[in-house]
Amino acid sequence: MTNKKKRQRGSRTHGGGSHKNRRGAGHRGGRGNAGRDKHEHHNHPPLGKEGFNSVNSRKTKTVSIKEIDEDIYEIEIGLKDVEEVDGITIIEDSKPIADGGAVLEKGSSDSQLESAPGAEEDNMRYKVDLPEYVEGYDEVDQVKLLDSGKIMNSFSAELDDCSRSAKRTITGAGGFVYYNLDSEGFSKATRPASVISKWHFKNSGNKNEDKVDDLNKYLEKVESGETLEFHEFDDLVEAGQAADPELAYEVMRGHAENLDDLDGIDVINIMRSREFADKYHFDPSVFEQLIGSYLGDLDPSDEQLELLRIGMSENYSVEDVLAGLDRIHDRFHIAQYDDRSELREQRIAEEERMYLLTVDGLVDWV
Repeated sequence: MTNKKKRQRGSRTHGGGSHKNRRGAGHRGGRGNAGRDKHEHHNHPPLGKEGFNSVNSRKTKTVSIKEIDEDIYEIEIGLKDVEEVDGITIIEDSKPIADGGAVLEKGSSDSQLESAPGAEEDNMRYKVDLPEYVEGYDEVDQVKLLDSGKIMNSFSAELDDCSRSAKRTITGAGGFVYYNLDSEGFSKATRPASVISKWHFKNSGNKNEDKVDDLNKYLEKVESGETLEFHEFDDLVEAGQAADPELAYEVMRGHAENLDDLDGIDVINIMRSREFADKYHFDPSVFEQLIGSYLGDLDPSDEQLELLRIGMSENYSVEDVLAGLDRIHDRFHIAQYDDRSELREQRIAEEERMYLLTVDGLVDWV
């Protein structure tokens, strides 16, 4: 057999095709790694992402609400033990599950109350701590809860952030959403939602047993012209009942006198002050005047109130009322009003007034 050199004798290009193919590296598509992200990409591993990482970017992991609901369902029917699932705990409570706060729906002429769907009475509730529930939480900046439709079980969730629809699903089934205080969700939350979260995490920690010192501290604060935060007011009520009702009443009067423009959160505390004064036989007139000025000309008859309360629980808690205010704020989403923020605030204020008037007779404020 002849060798290749002999076979190529007489050939002008020695098997290279056209004589033009020998010019440079164009015929083979370039030298080295040329074309690795284009015509030669199939012969190379993928390139990394281009650009840079923003210092403000947050690594987020998402969890579906359906995953939590399925875990709770398996606990309910005995397929899993609650201790086997990280982040889910059972709260024994004799109080029936609230309906998450009623929502005021504005009709063409009249306002009506619509209770949240899916609320059922049950002596067992579940709390889900999302940072503990999610695997690999330490590797991300935050975990966000996403909606996946209806849920079968009522639970409350401690989380960094959640979608509007997920929050609506949880509260509609009788649960609550508590935003971690240093989370992105807390910074975007409505005022009622942030108050609920602050109140929840404050009450879940160790409480100060020195009640009289607390009362004196709050008295100094109101005497300096300041008002109390909602969770501080909760401390005030507790300390007053445990130690010195008269001193607590004095602080409540000072707090009320320092208030300027009342909103729904302020009025809840005024209603608590009024009931506290009634309970311990103090003069409630200063609180009644503030409530009257806030409600204005709203004066429905007993029959109208009965109609408005159809479907509402008969034993609302303060937290249920806060959840109701939060739902009102969520209904008037800021994106729907663009540059009409004044109109949005006006409508929220109207809904809050009617809502608080309606639930006032159903709540054990103190």
